[in-house]
Amino acid sequence: MTIMKVLINKLLQIIFLILFLTSCGNKEEKKAKEILSQAKQKFELMEYNSTKILLDSIHQTFPRIISIRRQADTLLWQIQKYEFSRNLLYVDTMIVDKEEELKSMVKEFDFQKDSAYQDFGNYVHKTMTISRNAERCFLQPYANEKGEFFVLSQFFGNFSVTQKKIQVLANDLFVESNEGVFNAFYNENDVCESLILDEEALNDLHNFIVDNAQGRIKVRLLGNRSYIYYLENLDKDAFVKTQSLSVVLADLYRLRKEKETATLKLEKLNKKLQ
Repeated sequence: MTIMKVLINKLLQIIFLILFLTSCGNKEEKKAKEILSQAKQKFELMEYNSTKILLDSIHQTFPRIISIRRQADTLLWQIQKYEFSRNLLYVDTMIVDKEEELKSMVKEFDFQKDSAYQDFGNYVHKTMTISRNAERCFLQPYANEKGEFFVLSQFFGNFSVTQKKIQVLANDLFVESNEGVFNAFYNENDVCESLILDEEALNDLHNFIVDNAQGRIKVRLLGNRSYIYYLENLDKDAFVKTQSLSVVLADLYRLRKEKETATLKLEKLNKKLQ
């Protein structure tokens, strides 16, 4: 008899616990529904930041109310769809503007690309092509389609410098590059060397030239021996224009990547909302 009473008491305790938990669960679900209703009202008013805060509180406060959390997710996806669609319209407008700006700038440049070896072609100012400057020392600035800036340092003479770095000097200041990629061509009487410097190797040297383009700029080639010459006005002008072009190219490349990313995310959201 005593054992029976114990079992009955245990059973009653379990029943009361279930009733208590059910009552608590009903209260939580009711509260979650109230917050979801508030979020829907904010959504209709296009107050999306407030909506997202309310939706986040549902996930944080009521992790076990799965049905309400699913509705919260659906509402969040609708907000994200709107935001990505809005951003795409803005990015499309910016791309059109940048393409128009680029179209007017590239008239002064030659576009060079070897599709077999290059993913991105290069823009070289018409005054700075190798064919126009074959037998002189000069710095050739160029930018690729991603807006990355490069400088080719060419040395032409009857001896070898074997250049590793370049240094530019103006107004008692100087900038020195890191080491670049070296090549050399020799014939019986002449030496033609080239040193290619990417943005990392340039060490801001190209910006230094642009900032000091109105004055006299000395170039010192550093290698097994050194060699000094001065940039011509046309060369400095090419640096200024190539720098401006590289900014537009970089902006355009970034905007196109943003459009690609937003389009993919929008496609995924549309699938979720089907």
